[in-house]
Amino acid sequence: MRSIFFLPPHAKSSFITYTIMKNLVRTSGIVISIALCIAAATLKSHVSPTLCVGCGDCVRICPVSAISLVRGKAVIDAETCIGCKSCNRICSYGAVR
Repeated sequence: MRSIFFLPPHAKSSFITYTIMKNLVRTSGIVISIALCIAAATLKSHVSPTLCVGCGDCVRICPVSAISLVRGKAVIDAETCIGCKSCNRICSYGAVR
């Protein structure tokens, strides 16, 4: 089975996820939808520093405190982020994607 994936430019870590999942499928014999695993990895938000004005709305709305302000700009901790997109919906400036 061959699949082609189109990933957003910010999803650089998704290639690592793809590689891990591909090896897991190969070694364990379990059929896993690699496309779904990669899609889940790309759900996490990121901040465009040029659009962020540092208002802090995303920091206050994040349910897991994955966002902090560093030098007046929002920064998302990818390890803590659960991909709920609350920050994306609250950002008035379109900085969180």
